[in-house]
Amino acid sequence: MSYPGNGSRRPRGYFQLSRTLTYSAVMVAPLLVLYEVGVLVINGGSPMGLRNAADVALKEPFLLLGPFGRHLLVALLVVGIAAIYRYEAVPRGIRIIKPYLPLMFVESLFYAAGLGAVINMILRPLLQSPLLAPGIGSLDRTSQIVLSLGAGLYEELVFRVILVSGIFLLLRRSSRKHPEQAYIAAAVLGAAIFSGYHYIGPMSDPFQIHSFLYRFVAGLLFSAIYLARGFGIVVYTHALYDVIVTLS
Repeated sequence: MSYPGNGSRRPRGYFQLSRTLTYSAVMVAPLLVLYEVGVLVINGGSPMGLRNAADVALKEPFLLLGPFGRHLLVALLVVGIAAIYRYEAVPRGIRIIKPYLPLMFVESLFYAAGLGAVINMILRPLLQSPLLAPGIGSLDRTSQIVLSLGAGLYEELVFRVILVSGIFLLLRRSSRKHPEQAYIAAAVLGAAIFSGYHYIGPMSDPFQIHSFLYRFVAGLLFSAIYLARGFGIVVYTHALYDVIVTLS
């Protein structure tokens, strides 16, 4: 089982190229800008205030460096994008084919539009009734949309790239599990943690088994999309899904 972004051969065609870190970086960069500008707008120009919880968790350690420490993570993400270009795009001869970028957006929108129906189909034997997606209905519409963009970016960075990938590597090295077994175990544990984190903190939801299972299955599906289609596609799938829930 290969891992998103791995491989030394030159990728060709839409499905191989769109799965690379290079294309993911190009797609995610404008989403990062939209979210960071958006939180400044909804917080009246202050870097403090309403933010996605995963964003806060990632930036919290940087606050030890002073009031502008939170901006260091954004700077590191920008450096990471440049490093991807230097160490993946150039050596592997990857070129940006512009029509592929809107096609990645459309593919993500397709996954996002069908995600709720798939979750309900999976859970129907257990719960016998369709579920509404958990949301953040107490906030105004603009704030919800901005936080949806942050959820797509930062929650996927925390829970798929860092958490699930970290568990996967730990299981592979400590137990010598087969790659498929290690990734399934990592995805299940990561989905449980992903769902549970929504019930922690000042803006958390009251715990309900229905919403926990909904988010747990969503976490499994996001892990599957991440593995099969890469970081950029899963980020936009998550963000667009949350936006669809907000608008509907």
